[in-house]
Amino acid sequence: MNAPAVGSPRGHVQVHDLVTAYDPDLLRRAYEEILEPSFPPDELETLESLAGRMAAGDPSTFGAVALTDGAPVGVMVADCFPASRVLLLSYLAVHPGQRGGRIGSTLLHDVLPTWRERADAVVSVAEVEDPRFHPAGPHGDPVKRLRFYARAGFRLLPSPFVQPRVRPGADRVGGMLLLAAAGDETLPRQTLRGFVSEYYTDSEGADESADMAYAGLLARVDREPDPLVLLSPEQYAEVPPLLVTGELLRRDYPGTAVAARLLAVDERGAALLDEVWERVLARMATGEELPRPRRTVVAEFLDRLSGAGLVFVSPDPGDASVLADWFAGDADPWAGWWRETPPSWDAEVLAPERVERAIRRLPPLPRLLLLLSDVVDLTLPEAAELAGQAPEHYLAILEAARMEVVSFLNDDAR
Repeated sequence: MNAPAVGSPRGHVQVHDLVTAYDPDLLRRAYEEILEPSFPPDELETLESLAGRMAAGDPSTFGAVALTDGAPVGVMVADCFPASRVLLLSYLAVHPGQRGGRIGSTLLHDVLPTWRERADAVVSVAEVEDPRFHPAGPHGDPVKRLRFYARAGFRLLPSPFVQPRVRPGADRVGGMLLLAAAGDETLPRQTLRGFVSEYYTDSEGADESADMAYAGLLARVDREPDPLVLLSPEQYAEVPPLLVTGELLRRDYPGTAVAARLLAVDERGAALLDEVWERVLARMATGEELPRPRRTVVAEFLDRLSGAGLVFVSPDPGDASVLADWFAGDADPWAGWWRETPPSWDAEVLAPERVERAIRRLPPLPRLLLLLSDVVDLTLPEAAELAGQAPEHYLAILEAARMEVVSFLNDDAR
């Protein structure tokens, strides 16, 4: 279906497609008369930015203005995120004096499907304020917005959302919800994660390893069921609030607990780890930004573990041979790391206790490096700095440690 042509009527409303016929003066009027009164400044992209993208013919930007007697009465803007194949309905607003006249519905039903087809998007989503955190005010009523989208057949994603900074100097906007256009009852989790990552990267250049709030949002998405079961917009109270520290604790504690079990002499390591986590969470509760809490936890835990003399050193004579000559090499049938090239071991060989026993046979330094990269999942710069190794030396020891664990497990499999 083609979008309505410039000046084509639908009742008393005409739709001007800014994609096929860009009109800078019309966009300016629609922005100043409709968008600015409808959205708080932190939620609204600047006119200069929006106009620049449209004037340049940015293929990922879509815009349309509804007109009555030549005057703008409604506006819709969408942005395509091609990697995740999501079309974001960035803005949909109707002039305050014209609401209730099906202007918004005209834009949604006549134009949005065409844009989605042009963008080759698998889903169209809209971001709206959660009424629990955004009361009705001069920019509109979140409850009424949700009802409007419900009547249009939109469904609610069950995961909380935080809008990234949409312009320089703006703040992120928490307490937001995402809605999906009519069509499906579920959405693949990876589609949502890909969209969030792409949106934050495009808007801010956000880095998960250096941004605690962004990392917490992604951690929340990662523990959603797959696929996500969509809700009715009236069920917004069932969407849990986003608690960044809680999400990061859920994500990061299990890996640090495994690290403690493999590094420490005995159960005193677990108690020490819990003390460290309590201290780090207390710092986060005061508002201190710790982009990678698990890196902070591991660093402090290693210092405390070493200071207390609780670092485990294996009495296994295999340690001496590992230090003298790092293992079987390429001739070993399982050379390499099984997470990339899975060997055909029985499940019994990969039982957690056997894997842990193999890792604990490593000397302290290679064991630490394997834990930092493959259990705690730190980035190479973080892990190399924490271990006090040059990155290339770190990688060489890490690869050797991985191969040695495989060699130990291979011995168990014989």
